Amino acid sequence: MSRLDVICERIHDAHGPRWERGGICVACVAEMMDRSDVSAVRKRAALVSVMRVDAARELLYCEEQRRIHFITSLLKTLFSAVDSSLLDQTVQVLLQVTLDVPNQALLLFILDQIHSRWTDGEKASLSSLTFLGKLLDAHPALSQTLTSSRLCVLECVCSALLVSDEDVKAAVCYVMFRIWSFSAAVQTLPDTLRQRMCVLLLHTLSHTHTTALTVNCLGVVKQMCQYSEVVCVLMSLKDGGEDPLPYQPLPLILKKLLLSAQDSLQVVSVRCVCAVLIHAPLHFSSSFIQADLPGVEPLVRSLKEALGKSNTEVQKKGLELLTVILDRQPAVVRLFPTSSEFSAVCDVIVEGVASSCLQVSMCAVRAAAVLLRPNHQSSPVQLADVRRIVEVVMSKITEHHHTRSRESCSGSKSGVLLQTLTCFDAACRLVEACVCDSSLKDGVCSAQETLDSVCVFLLHCCDAACIPAVTGVCERISSPQVLQLFLSALSRQFSLCPDHMTSFSRKLAASGFIRLTLESKAQLCSGNRNVSLNQICCDFLLKLCMCLISQEHTWTSELQDVERVLQESLPSLCCCASDWLSVLSDFPQSLRNTQHCLIYLLHLSLLHGDRFLSDSAVFCAVLRFVSCVQDLPASVLSSVLYLLSVTQHAGPRLDTVSVSVLSKALSSCPLLFSRALPLSVLSLIFLYPELSERFGAPALTGRLSEDTQEQELLELLHTNPAALLATLAVACDAESAASRSAVAVLLCFLRSADSLSISGTSDLCDQIRSVLLSVLQRHTHTDGLSVLLDVSSVIHSSAQMEHTDFRLLYHVSNLVGKLDSSDSEVLLSVFNFLYCFLSVCPPHTTDRAVSLLLGNVRLMELLEEVLSASSSSSSSLLCSSLLLLSSLTLLQHKHSAQVHRSVSVDLHQIIRRLAFSKRHTDTLLIKCSVRFVQVCLDVDTSALLCVCDAALQRPLTSIDGALHPIGHSGATSLMTALSALMLMTQDLMVSAALNCLGSLMGFLRRRSPETAQHMVCQPWMRFLLFSLLSCDQRLRPAALQLLTQLVCFSGGVSHWRTEVESVCEEIEKQGATNLTDDGTHTLRLMLTQCCALSPPDDLRMRMEAIQESLRHLPPSESSSRHMLRVGRVSVCLSDFTISTQDL
Repeated sequence: MSRLDVICERIHDAHGPRWERGGICVACVAEMMDRSDVSAVRKRAALVSVMRVDAARELLYCEEQRRIHFITSLLKTLFSAVDSSLLDQTVQVLLQVTLDVPNQALLLFILDQIHSRWTDGEKASLSSLTFLGKLLDAHPALSQTLTSSRLCVLECVCSALLVSDEDVKAAVCYVMFRIWSFSAAVQTLPDTLRQRMCVLLLHTLSHTHTTALTVNCLGVVKQMCQYSEVVCVLMSLKDGGEDPLPYQPLPLILKKLLLSAQDSLQVVSVRCVCAVLIHAPLHFSSSFIQADLPGVEPLVRSLKEALGKSNTEVQKKGLELLTVILDRQPAVVRLFPTSSEFSAVCDVIVEGVASSCLQVSMCAVRAAAVLLRPNHQSSPVQLADVRRIVEVVMSKITEHHHTRSRESCSGSKSGVLLQTLTCFDAACRLVEACVCDSSLKDGVCSAQETLDSVCVFLLHCCDAACIPAVTGVCERISSPQVLQLFLSALSRQFSLCPDHMTSFSRKLAASGFIRLTLESKAQLCSGNRNVSLNQICCDFLLKLCMCLISQEHTWTSELQDVERVLQESLPSLCCCASDWLSVLSDFPQSLRNTQHCLIYLLHLSLLHGDRFLSDSAVFCAVLRFVSCVQDLPASVLSSVLYLLSVTQHAGPRLDTVSVSVLSKALSSCPLLFSRALPLSVLSLIFLYPELSERFGAPALTGRLSEDTQEQELLELLHTNPAALLATLAVACDAESAASRSAVAVLLCFLRSADSLSISGTSDLCDQIRSVLLSVLQRHTHTDGLSVLLDVSSVIHSSAQMEHTDFRLLYHVSNLVGKLDSSDSEVLLSVFNFLYCFLSVCPPHTTDRAVSLLLGNVRLMELLEEVLSASSSSSSSLLCSSLLLLSSLTLLQHKHSAQVHRSVSVDLHQIIRRLAFSKRHTDTLLIKCSVRFVQVCLDVDTSALLCVCDAALQRPLTSIDGALHPIGHSGATSLMTALSALMLMTQDLMVSAALNCLGSLMGFLRRRSPETAQHMVCQPWMRFLLFSLLSCDQRLRPAALQLLTQLVCFSGGVSHWRTEVESVCEEIEKQGATNLTDDGTHTLRLMLTQCCALSPPDDLRMRMEAIQESLRHLPPSESSSRHMLRVGRVSVCLSDFTISTQDL
């Protein structure tokens, strides 16, 4: 043994030499026991060393205080240590100390220390009980001390039999065995404690799961049976089923063990029986004879052998006998205390159910139904075996259902179904007990199956097997017993699988189960017949309806009231569905709850597609009901509106009186609009102007206040203009959740709508303009204002402008004066509105509009700020700014309007963006930039634009001066960028680039004809034209327009004769009918331009022949004024289509 094992170097220096014996520091050993930083290995080694050296032990024992301290440390280790080897060594050292110092006071001190720890919250651990048992072995007389002066310790020992750890129970049994082995201790044992020991032992024997604990308990019982008075107590404990500690009588326990298959248990049981009978054979023998313990295990073994043979009569009788035994067995007597015994009988039943003989199979099913009672379950409940039984039973009914689906023997089929449903309902009842009963839930075996998985499995069986089988039988005959079991099993699913009931309840409702249950009640339960079936039907309907209702936002606040109405009315509702209409037409107050119940049931049925009454009948009955009943609850009125909305197609349009009745009902129930009404109800409200004007906005507010699907409301907005108007009103209201939702819905609507789909309704457009004008006059700056401006942008058309339009323009212009460049959302909507206004404004009014806007200095400042801060501004805002400035520039140039403030623009930065940053720039921003550059090139110079030329070298060269403000390098970069853009696949991008190229060539021809001629004749121009002509193997308008531009700017056809001839050849071969309207128009323009430039005679004749063939084609219709929404930006297509003006 190393010296380091018994000396702690960190504390050893404080100890003198007097503490050392044989190289062992006794002080270190004592202090090491108290330290938590010393490992269990070192503590054990120290204890081993000190026990081997007698001199060291004597040094520990020489002073009482030192001895007491050492024992206290060891007891602390006994309760706190987890290392088994250290615990064993601690027990040995404690025993050795009590043997080395034979002192009664020391033993009492140890008992008191143990008791104090037990009462201070530390459980009676296995190590402490083991030590106590060995202490009684070493000091037998201590047993009498426990039964006299230290009775509290013995009471704690007995209480340890109630813990779940069977090892602890075995240690308790050993302590009790030592006490009952000392006769003097037994004599002083109080009667109450003796009685408690007997009950605890019987309770333990009744619930033990291991052979070892059973043997230990029986050892104590055998020792107790040496005393006749104790035998009388044990045998007098007849039945403890109702006791707080349930137990079985001793004769029943011993007889059961005697019939077990384990030899050791049989031997111990026989010894205990003999120990009892020695005292009074005649008196006690009758108790053992009368103990009611059927021979289940022999019967199970015999059944297993019989099922392997072909004698079906033996199989049926055996299964019937098993059923009788299981059925008559007292609930307090557990036939299957262990899982192996329960699994064995399950094996037999599963084999019996799977038998090819239907009669044997049904006998096994009946036995399974009884076996699945909670009192027959082992502890823990064997869910895997329960699932095995249900699986084979369900497979049997499915097989029988399919094989007999074409037979007419409904009675036989109903009998088989009744037996299987009885078994399935018993399984559901058992699992429900496990879910609801905490004692059973804690004992559920989770090794192979979890409780949740079994619940889901039962739900699947109900869905896949029970429902098809029952509905198939009920189509031919209605059996009260079958329906009662079936609906009971269905009803239990709501407590077994609450998380899956949302989808399952919808499936049940959609499959007509509300109608099935109600028709069954009417057929089988009227006149107080089949009361239990009626109760089951009501329970199932209540659970199904409440589960469906809880999923509807409409009824959230009235769930309790709805449940109360259903509970009160369902039991008495036993009339046919055809009689419901007359019930709704009656007006006595006593029928009010019944009428409300019918309204709820009709609502839920129609909601899930189950129509068991015609729509026309429902519509008329509900309309009559609401006309005659006043002050309806919100939930009933909501159901009434839903029923009217989904059945109105089958009835006439509501007349003025009916609309007035509905209006009055809605006015009396403002609570209705605090919830999300269904889309069909909203459609009903917006169908009638009288209702939409008063209740449209409140109804939408309730819908928008909750999380709803935007797509549903979009359908309403597209089909109902009044709904769009009401949504705009909600959006422009004060800041709220509803207004924010309305804005989001309108934005989605704008993304899916266009000007043609909205502006077709002139009244709606006028109303939207009036709403916008009202909001602008109130100076309300909300998110709703922004979206309202966007809607107004979409509805702009080229129709005659009215006075209201210019009033709107005036107010929007004033609004700009109050905005800052940081108000990006509102600015975007304002710029969109102004751009759309200018784009669709009739030509004779554009001068008035542009003069108004150019007079707004703040508008010019904001445009300049947004464009100068292009890196921080949003892409959409930059696009709308460029488009608006382009329109203002063109119109100012056209009308020579007065400019109060110019806008500084860095045109070179825009060109650089097109030339070098195309991949990192939004596509729409590229198009808008190209459009702006085109406008700048078209107007040459503008009083509105102040183009920055800082990028040009100083002093300016002659070519840069001629091409000011873009210069030669800018023109070259722009030409390269436009050439690349024309090779893209987007038609609008190609058209915009082509238009800009035409403007650039015109700019160059005006400023520097040589430069223009040079660029036109570059090889890459021919390559670009070739690429466009060969794209998609068809003539694109862009290719024809580019060829036209190149021919015109080069001054003749000769340089491009090959390309012109290839176009003519293509047209001659395929004809012009395959061309689009734009292509035909562009082709006419190309041929006209080429013929005007004196082409060769042969080519001219070919082109004139093609022109002649184009004359019979109808002229193309232009949609130049059509507004297109691209994200948040409104775009006029005329700005991005191929220009067809003569060059």
